[in-house]
Amino acid sequence: MRLRAKRMCTPSPTVEQFVEAVKEIVLANKNWVTNSHDLKHEFDLLLAFHAL
Repeated sequence: MRLRAKRMCTPSPTVEQFVEAVKEIVLANKNWVTNSHDLKHEFDLLLAFHAL
């Protein structure tokens, strides 16, 4: 991000700003994130489908 910001002549975020932005994005999208049990079930279904 720092390299791209430099190339675009814009200020780059600090590490703290970046971490805070990631936290906000995760919280804003928490309803879209599946839990590990759901993810394992979907993966098992995918494997079963490919086995056909």
